[in-house]
Amino acid sequence: MQIGELLIRLGSVAPEKSRRMEYLQRALSVFRELGAKSRMREVQTRVHNAVMGR
Repeated sequence: MQIGELLIRLGSVAPEKSRRMEYLQRALSVFRELGAKSRMREVQTRVHNAVMGR
């Protein structure tokens, strides 16, 4: 769970869009494996925001 949280933070501050997406996708995979559905939804929202450039 902590690895997923760390990946989210890295995805939030990475300077390059591609790196942000990579970290967030990895976080999403971690939470999917753990079955943490609420965190998965939060990460999916962050991925969407990263794609849209927000």
